[in-house]
Amino acid sequence: MLGFIGGLFSIAFLVFLVLAIISSQKKDGKAKKRWIIAATLFFISGILSQGNSAEVKTAVSEKAEVAEAAPVTKVEKTTTDTNQKVDKENTKVADSNLTTKTIKVDEETVKKNQKKEQQKLVLNFEKKFYSIEDSGKSVIDDYTQTMESLGKGNTDIYTAYSATVEAQKMADSLASQYYNLDVPDQLPKNVKDYLSESKMGMFYSYSSKSDGLDIMLDFLDEQKPSLVQEIKEKTTQSDQETLSAVMNMLQAKEAIGLDISKK
Repeated sequence: MLGFIGGLFSIAFLVFLVLAIISSQKKDGKAKKRWIIAATLFFISGILSQGNSAEVKTAVSEKAEVAEAAPVTKVEKTTTDTNQKVDKENTKVADSNLTTKTIKVDEETVKKNQKKEQQKLVLNFEKKFYSIEDSGKSVIDDYTQTMESLGKGNTDIYTAYSATVEAQKMADSLASQYYNLDVPDQLPKNVKDYLSESKMGMFYSYSSKSDGLDIMLDFLDEQKPSLVQEIKEKTTQSDQETLSAVMNMLQAKEAIGLDISKK
């Protein structure tokens, strides 16, 4: 705006300057007045020119500041966006790590609980395993004591025969119970194999014992000394199979992480 007004005063200055020169030549008495007006216009034009320069300089300065500020704002925005993106990525990584850790902890918990359940199954099997043997203990012990008494001459042969018959019946019953003893399906294969071999070992043990008792009945009937050796062989076989069965039971407990010193 000041530039436009300044331009008008400059033109007016030139006009009055020409008029002053003309008046000076004609000497019409107007020269002095026109020289004063021209000088005044020149002075005002100069002031307006300076104001216009300041205004232009200010405008240029403001534009420069805006130009300088704009990239900074853009950089700040870019930096902020980058930081936010990094924060989001870090949050995703943290969440991912937390999820992985949680899954890992859950898997470990599941495995521990599963192992505890399997240990309970083995302990329950062991309990049934020994309870079957305990159920026939009194009959077998009575037979053993009766035969010892017979050997000492303190028991008659009829009593010994009756005790042998009862012992044989019990041996057959125990063999059948061991054969039908179920092995839990939820156990690892190696543990199931140990338990299966254990129960079958007791089945064969009492089957051999039953065979030996059957030979004992023949001996009591016929009094043949040759039968004594067969009875000893069956008894030895039965004891070996019992020992093997117990060893398999211990191996099953050890494989599932149980203390084998505890029955």
